[in-house]
Amino acid sequence: MTGEEKRIAVWREILREGKKPWGMTAIARRVKMSRESMVVFATMLEAAGYIRRAPEPILFRDLPVVTFVTAGDAPRDLPPVLIGKQRELEVARENMWRAFRINKSISARELATVSSGRGVVVTERAAAEYLSALHDAGYARSYGKAPKTYRLVIDPGPKAPVFRRVAELYDPNKPGVVWRDGEKVAS
Repeated sequence: MTGEEKRIAVWREILREGKKPWGMTAIARRVKMSRESMVVFATMLEAAGYIRRAPEPILFRDLPVVTFVTAGDAPRDLPPVLIGKQRELEVARENMWRAFRINKSISARELATVSSGRGVVVTERAAAEYLSALHDAGYARSYGKAPKTYRLVIDPGPKAPVFRRVAELYDPNKPGVVWRDGEKVAS
């Protein structure tokens, strides 16, 4: 299981607990996540406001355990808990995907312009790289010379496919990798 899959599994376990208090160690053990990774993930969830420390800790063998509860209405899907630059990149990708789905046909310059917002600036180069990755994965077709226009031909859903720097495209709607090193991956 990848780190992302483990975080998804942890989030599902947290949701399964509902409003009941839960301990990090028990959930980490159930999904086979290291204690260190669980502490980092829980800290990120707490900082983002998705969980909070329970007023009364659970006792395990008469010792108090750091205990959490979900805070407010918890989203069904794994919430975004990235910080700093990673979060900016995620917002930029979400903006580009939403704009591409709405416009259906767009150039990199237009995509950069309409995708800048929500606290991020999308460069023309970043938009061109994203459109090129979608094209290589078969999600888009390109038309014309300069500026190249891309048309959306496969729309798997609202979640933005993720172009990874390891030359692959991850689609959370499938879920899985749909393109790697210039070839479509069988699903």
